[in-house]
Amino acid sequence: MIVEHQRAKGADHYAVLMVNRRATAQEIDTASGIRANMLEHQEGILTDPRDRAKIGELRELYAVARSVLLDDRRRAAYDRELAGGELVQVPPAIDTELNFRVAEELIGKRQWSQAIHMIRTVISRSPGEADYHAALGWAEWNAGERAPEAADRARPHLNAALEINPDHAAAHDYKGQIDAALRSDDAEALFHLERALDLDPARIDAVQAVETLLFARGELRRYERILKRLLFRLRGRGTTAEAKAWARLARLYHDHLDDPQASAAAAANAKRISPKDSDVTGLIQ
Repeated sequence: MIVEHQRAKGADHYAVLMVNRRATAQEIDTASGIRANMLEHQEGILTDPRDRAKIGELRELYAVARSVLLDDRRRAAYDRELAGGELVQVPPAIDTELNFRVAEELIGKRQWSQAIHMIRTVISRSPGEADYHAALGWAEWNAGERAPEAADRARPHLNAALEINPDHAAAHDYKGQIDAALRSDDAEALFHLERALDLDPARIDAVQAVETLLFARGELRRYERILKRLLFRLRGRGTTAEAKAWARLARLYHDHLDDPQASAAAAANAKRISPKDSDVTGLIQ
């Protein structure tokens, strides 16, 4: 509760609810509900008056953030305030966006150099799009065969994406994966990876990076907590990401934490959601 209170106090409304600045009304409402449920749980177990005072302050912060962000007029004014003045959004031209889609296809095919050339052209036409800078950083990292020098080329682009949108899930994901791969700063890597998963819990590659890093550090219980938080965010969606998260939790209990009962329960959830998924069938076998 202390950590959450410190995190939310003084943060902007988007950060308070842990949503990105393009979040829909439904996403904002869902995030608000998640924070409220967390408070209700804490309220039932905390008895210290100082802790309960923090709960009251957090409840007010969540309520104000929700009311502002769900009101189109107030949200627009708030966005202008965050931008330091008049905010004029100019979407990329249609040909620029189409070129970026082609670049994404090149990234999917691992044709990194071609993707870099096209994304640079796209950024020259529309430099204010976080998606473009994040994609360029990721392409630079992979084109350089994930060497430290490639990380030096990638990071400025990822930082640019986060300057445009501090809640850009992909930029957090890519920064975390780079730091985790190089083991340059484990704390920084975990911060970015966990933030990416808070913003977009379906980012499976980020989960894999967290697993690899925490296994190397021997922090298995921390990994368990992250998986449980991730499953709370994914609950009820019935997606591949949810099934894979249950499968990872089952393997953790079975292979490392010596808890066959918990492993069986997690495996059953994975099988119920996606019985034909490769991770799930391998787990059952």
